[in-house]
Amino acid sequence: LGSATLAHLLGERAGLPDIVPPPGMTWTQLLERAGQLRLVAPPGEAYSRSRLSYPLAARLLERTLGLPINEILTSAVLNPLAMTHSSFSPVTAAADYQLMQGYEPGVEEGSINPVPHALDAAGLPVLYTSLSDLLGFAAAWMSGGLRGADPAQPDPDDGAGMMGPRWYVDGLWYEGTRTPARASLEDLGLGFGVGLSLYPEANAAIAVVANGQVASGVLSWAEAEVEAALTADGAPGDGSDAALPTSGASPVLERTRPDSATLAQLPADLPDWVGTFANGSITLTLELNDAGAPLLVDEQSSIPLVRLDEDVWAIPSPAGPIPLRLTRVGDEPVIFTGGTIYGRFERESTSN
Repeated sequence: LGSATLAHLLGERAGLPDIVPPPGMTWTQLLERAGQLRLVAPPGEAYSRSRLSYPLAARLLERTLGLPINEILTSAVLNPLAMTHSSFSPVTAAADYQLMQGYEPGVEEGSINPVPHALDAAGLPVLYTSLSDLLGFAAAWMSGGLRGADPAQPDPDDGAGMMGPRWYVDGLWYEGTRTPARASLEDLGLGFGVGLSLYPEANAAIAVVANGQVASGVLSWAEAEVEAALTADGAPGDGSDAALPTSGASPVLERTRPDSATLAQLPADLPDWVGTFANGSITLTLELNDAGAPLLVDEQSSIPLVRLDEDVWAIPSPAGPIPLRLTRVGDEPVIFTGGTIYGRFERESTSN
């Protein structure tokens, strides 16, 4: 991966495409070929999520330290956090009775059936944890007992403010402008599902754990109920900011939206984004209409984009606008959306 480092992998800045193994290829084989993949950006130049980042970081740690990733993470992360009922090994978790047994409704009315344990996610490291460990983590975070090596920083996944002000603080996404303020971490769709929402000013927390994928909407429903109750009660916290960053960075991301007159004038360099952009096997193609505004096109249709900000456009959808930031990495035009960068498409890269 050239100049990519472990920090780049863990910070999603290695420039890797966001791909999965094609038919007939395993995760192990894909990771072995990672050096042959066309990068979407030079390492360290831009944030762009990739499913390859953490598996490669795990492999690097294992080869460097000569230990399985479960032993490394248990020693370096879980033990210092006193998370003694958690593991990155399904074998260890099963042997130590750390796996919860989930249930689902059966065919017959009133019956329930056990849900098979989700023990593997394509061979990738998955955290198996417990409610007691999650609540202990929440208490340590809100008391200020957890401090990361990096200072508070704007949420890189936010595309410089496309989705509102969020900051990354000691491993959680912090939203200081919410009422009440919330710090959260969700991993609900793969392996052992976990959802954690903390309200440090109100001394409240929500932890959702599932042996497998968390049902859609469970955490958002719980958050809505708790936030309504906290707001009605006047958020009983004392206003302490013990859990907030001490680096002097404000948890509120200040942004000034351009006025309508500024937005009415299309950027002069907009033609630079005409063409096809790719991340792995996914492509986005833009053209300009007669007025010079961008269209998202495919073989069947063309969709006019709605302008939201100076360089942010959106695809209209029934679920709400999907923002696209037309930006640059170095001098190269790229499209940033969904936490990933789409670089200029080159046909020869499809062989990888």
